[in-house]
Amino acid sequence: MRKREQTFALVNRIFVAAIVALHLGFAFTYLLRDGDSYLFQKSLLGLPLLLLPTLVFRIFRLKTCHQLNFWVYLFIFLAHTIGITITHYNIPYYDKAMHTLSGVFVAFLALCCFYFFKPGREIDRKDGPLCCLFVFAVSMAVAGLWEIGEYTVSCIDGSDPQLVLSTGVGDTMQDMIVCMVGTLLFVGVLAHWYLRRDDRRSGPLMGAFDTFYQYNLAPHRAAGQGGEKE
Repeated sequence: MRKREQTFALVNRIFVAAIVALHLGFAFTYLLRDGDSYLFQKSLLGLPLLLLPTLVFRIFRLKTCHQLNFWVYLFIFLAHTIGITITHYNIPYYDKAMHTLSGVFVAFLALCCFYFFKPGREIDRKDGPLCCLFVFAVSMAVAGLWEIGEYTVSCIDGSDPQLVLSTGVGDTMQDMIVCMVGTLLFVGVLAHWYLRRDDRRSGPLMGAFDTFYQYNLAPHRAAGQGGEKE
């Protein structure tokens, strides 16, 4: 586990440096070559997102989990770096792919929250049904809040992020549906993880959760000792 964490720590440093370079490169290209200050600002907005994992770990006094951070950085790279900064979501169906992935990603974070708030924080197979329901509900709630946010933006600045003028409610409903598909995919993985819990083998995503859990939530850790950073 520790060796894998060291590997991901190195991978994350390289990955984050590449993301920063891409954002800065495209930002100043848009500004200096195209004179487009709007795209310049949109490109720079992705940079503060890279600080979110560090801030969350520090605020909640948790020990850094580099495997979990990798998945956060990967989602930022796919959704913001490629989706917003580079392609402006002009690739067909890329937006829908990202909404599907967001269902997986938010459900994964909801799993971490489930055991963070669970009294005793002990993992039990009996948690399976409730945990699956919890991550599904949280993921779909976040999807709904996102669409509410887009609607609010359209009311404020007159833009049409939900494509209501061209699709009616179609785009919004499709976003919600594919997010639900992504969430259900993760719920399936989670259910399998509970059933196979005793064989101690986890895939890359659930392996990241296992490491995060052992570092910060496992009952054998004394309260308040999670603030060390690697």
